[in-house]
Amino acid sequence: MFSPFNAGSNNKLDTSTKNEATGLPVGETFTKSDYMSDSFAVFSKVRANRKFCDFILVVKGDSIPVHKLLLAAASPFFDSMFSGSLKEKDAGSLRFEDIKPEILKQIVDFIYSGKITVTERNVQDLFSASILFQIEWITDVCCDFWKCRLHPLNCLGVRKLADAYNCKELYNRCQDYIHKNYLKLINTEEHSLLSYEEIKELVSSDEIIIDSEKSVFDAVLKWTKHNPEKRLTHFADLMSYVRFPLINAKSLMNNVANEPFIRNDARCKDFLIEAMRYHLVPEERHMLTSDRTQKRKPSGMQPHVILAGGMHSVECRMYNEFFNNAISMAPMRHRKLHAGVTASHNLLFVIGGKDRHNYATKTGQSYNPLNNTWTDIPSMAVKHYNFGICSVNGLIYACGGHDGAAVHNYVESYDILTSKWSSCPVMISKSENVRAAILDNCIYCIGNVGSETNLERYDPREGLWYAMSSLANYRKCSDVVAHGKYLYCLGGLNHNNQTESSGERFEVRHNKWQPMPPMFIARHSHSLVEIDGVIYILGGENNNLATTKVERYDINHNEWSTMEFANVKHVSGGAAVVCIL
Repeated sequence: MFSPFNAGSNNKLDTSTKNEATGLPVGETFTKSDYMSDSFAVFSKVRANRKFCDFILVVKGDSIPVHKLLLAAASPFFDSMFSGSLKEKDAGSLRFEDIKPEILKQIVDFIYSGKITVTERNVQDLFSASILFQIEWITDVCCDFWKCRLHPLNCLGVRKLADAYNCKELYNRCQDYIHKNYLKLINTEEHSLLSYEEIKELVSSDEIIIDSEKSVFDAVLKWTKHNPEKRLTHFADLMSYVRFPLINAKSLMNNVANEPFIRNDARCKDFLIEAMRYHLVPEERHMLTSDRTQKRKPSGMQPHVILAGGMHSVECRMYNEFFNNAISMAPMRHRKLHAGVTASHNLLFVIGGKDRHNYATKTGQSYNPLNNTWTDIPSMAVKHYNFGICSVNGLIYACGGHDGAAVHNYVESYDILTSKWSSCPVMISKSENVRAAILDNCIYCIGNVGSETNLERYDPREGLWYAMSSLANYRKCSDVVAHGKYLYCLGGLNHNNQTESSGERFEVRHNKWQPMPPMFIARHSHSLVEIDGVIYILGGENNNLATTKVERYDINHNEWSTMEFANVKHVSGGAAVVCIL
C-alpha cells in the first residue's frame, strides 16, 4: 500500500530534509514527558502484586520481592552481584544481617519510585546503606541533609562518619562548623569521647574561634577528667597547645594555678611560669614571643570597621571593608563623645571622652564581636578627652588630651591581661587634639601646641619620649594612621579654621614629613583606619556639615578614590578594625 510518508526504499528517519510542500522536516522525534514516571509507577504496582519478580531480599524475617533488572540498573552493588558468580544469585535470594528492615525497604522503594524520605532518625542508617549499595544520589542527599542540620550535639559524630566514608565535602563542612562553634562543643558528651588525636587536632588549631584561651584550658581539663586514669598521660602534651600567656591574670591565678593537675606536672608549671613572666613584664612582651604568645587567627575571619564614640549617640556601627551595609551590633553602655577608640586582642575599646552631660570622663568599656556584648573596664586615673589612644603588645595607651579643666600630658596604659591601669612617663608637651598610632612597637603622638602641630615618639622598652619633626602644616582635629615605615596624617583645620583636604606622610628613617596627594573632600573630626595597604577616611565635617562620603587611599599606587555607594555619618568619634566571620 502506498504511503506518502514512506516513499522510497531508505527506511532511515530523516529529520533534516524538509517537505517542499509544507516546509517542515519530513521526520520529527517525540518524547513522552511522563513516560519514565508512568513506567516506574507500573513497576511499583507489578512489584506490589509480586508479578514477574525474580529475586528476594531477606532481612530479619521480612521478604522483599524485587526485579533484578531494576536493582542492577540503580545499584552497582546489585549489578556486580547479579553479573558475577555469587551463590546468592543462583539461590534467588540474599539475606542481610546488618541493616534495618525499614531502611532496606526504603532503599528498594527509592529504586522503584525515585523518592526517599530522610529524617533525623533515619539519616545515618540511610547514609550507611547508600554507601553499601553504592547509590550516590542517596549519599549526596544524606550529606546535604546533614549540612543544613549540624549542631553541637551531632557535628563531631557526623564528621567521623564523613571521614570514615571519605565524604570530603561533608567532612570539610563539619570541620568548618566545629571550628566556628567550638565553645558550644566543650560541654557535650561527644567532645568528652574524642580520642587524643582528635582533641589534639582541635586545641592545636589556629582555626578554632574562642572567646579566650581559658576556654581551651577548660576544654582540655574537662576532657582529661572524663577518664583521668587513661588520659592524664596526655595532659601536659595537650596543655602545651593552650596559650597560657594570653589568659588574663585573674583567671590564671584563681583557676589555672590552683588546678591540681597543673601543680603536679613539671611541664605545666613551666607553662604557668612563662605566662606569669609575660604578665609581670609587659614592656618585654615583644621579646617573649613563642607559639603560646600568638593569638589564634582563624582563616575565615574578615576585617570589619567599627565606628564608636561619636556625637549624640550610644549606637555603634560595624562595616565590612566595602562599607556598603551596616552590621547590627549592641549599643554602648554609655554615650561617649571625643572618646578614644582602639582594638586589641580582637576586642574594641572605647575609653574616656565626654558623657551625655558634656563632662570629661575616665571610664571605659570593651566590646566583644563574638558575642555582641559590651563590658565595663576599670577607670583610668585621669580624665581624658580629645586624646591619643593606641594599642601595642596587649597594652592600651591613653596619651595627653584634656581633663575638662585643662590640657595635660599625662599618659597611662591599660593591661588587657591584668585589667589594670598603670602610669607611664608623661609626654614632653601638653598638647591638644592628640592622635596616636603605632609604628615599629613605638607610639607616635601628634598634637597641637601653640601654632604648631608637634610629633612625639615613645618607646615603651626605654620608657622615654622623644621630640620629632613637627608637621609642615598646622592641623587641628585631624587623624593619624601607620602603615609600613610611614605615618599618615590627613585633613583637619588650619590656622584660619578652614577645613583641609591635604595630607602629610612621615618617614621615620629621615625624621621628615612629606606632602601627599589631597583628598577629594576636605574634612576634619574624621577617623582613619588601614586595611591591607589601603587607608579609609570616614565621616568628619566640612563647613559645619557632616561629610558622609568614604574615600580610600591606595598606599602602593599613591592615589585616592571615592567609594560610590558608601555613606558613613560619623563626627568626633573613633574607629578601629576587628575581625569577625
